[in-house]
Amino acid sequence: MVLGCVDVRPHTVRLHMEITRLLLLPALASVVTLVVVAINRVHAPTKRPHSILIAYLFATGFTWATFYQCYYHPAGFIYTHHLAMLSFLIMPVFLYQLIFEATKIDARESFSRIHYFVPVFITLVLLVASLLTPKKVQIDCFATLGQQMDASYDYFLWLAGNRMRMRLVLSLLYTIMGFQRLSSYRRAVINYSANDATNRLSWVFWLLFASASLVVVPFLGAILSRKDIFLSVWLYIQGSLIIALNIYLSVYVIQWRRFVYRPEGLDSVCQSGVNAVSDDRQLSDEGQLSDDATVKGINKQNFEQFMSENKPYLNPDLRIADLAAELTVNRTTLSVFINETYQMNYSCFINGYRYETFKQLVKQPENAILTKSALAERAGFHSYRSLLRYQNKGTTHEN
Repeated sequence: MVLGCVDVRPHTVRLHMEITRLLLLPALASVVTLVVVAINRVHAPTKRPHSILIAYLFATGFTWATFYQCYYHPAGFIYTHHLAMLSFLIMPVFLYQLIFEATKIDARESFSRIHYFVPVFITLVLLVASLLTPKKVQIDCFATLGQQMDASYDYFLWLAGNRMRMRLVLSLLYTIMGFQRLSSYRRAVINYSANDATNRLSWVFWLLFASASLVVVPFLGAILSRKDIFLSVWLYIQGSLIIALNIYLSVYVIQWRRFVYRPEGLDSVCQSGVNAVSDDRQLSDEGQLSDDATVKGINKQNFEQFMSENKPYLNPDLRIADLAAELTVNRTTLSVFINETYQMNYSCFINGYRYETFKQLVKQPENAILTKSALAERAGFHSYRSLLRYQNKGTTHEN
């Protein structure tokens, strides 16, 4: 991205239209997407992800709108450039907060407000510097990239000119943190969900991948002139990626409950994926002490009989909370029971039943006309790809 004026002006109508389209299309796309998400939020059961995405879309739209203002109206930009700095720097924070919500295993875990400190602090410093710098000097700074600026105001030029490097650092930092969150989530959630779509959160991985690709322009902006970046193809690619990313995020946030495991009321679980340890006396979901909620209280024979007769694993969205409710035990206790009894996590255990069911379905002559994908879904897998992913792990068990 580019924040600040460039020392070029359109000399043809065609160039003028290209620049306008380049700067305003991402802003308009952000506004349209924001409206769609805001309307959906009214009836959404989980409103927090919608609110975070709305904040992100607003920051994105405002940032690109200020690009346009800076290019054509530098005199007006001096009144909004500090807000442009805030929106520009806080976008990676909003994106990481959305990833934080998607990868949250412990329902009591909260997003620290300290993440907002750096963007807000830098903005306040820039605001103070602006108040100490004459307006004419600021206009010269944005209109000429500091070429006609009084050397006594170098501090303002440094703040205004290094925002690209600041954004680069924040983008890299939060992208790395996002991948770490996703990795920890995948290790922990397999003890509580056998839904491949929510376990892997592939959409978060591709979101992080796209976010990492957006670092290219800030990186080039840190080593090249703004004019070179502005006239390069990279800024066009950046704008297109922003539009695609906004649509991509909106689709998954609107369908949040379908793609994200919601640990409502879940006991505290170690984020690193270490198996939970419970006492002999566990609290049930209703808060009452129950002997059935202990590991020893779950009889292996009765448990396997229940699995064979009721076949709960045929439900592709089966969560450990659902299975624990049917067995009237605590979900953490059930997870520990499966880990200790079968030496595997909940996800592998349930998918093992599904895999054995799939093999039986394949052998039945009446299923010869069905595809493997259809049989995999009948066995409880979300897709044949999920079955292959499980099969490649080489983890099966005998029912």
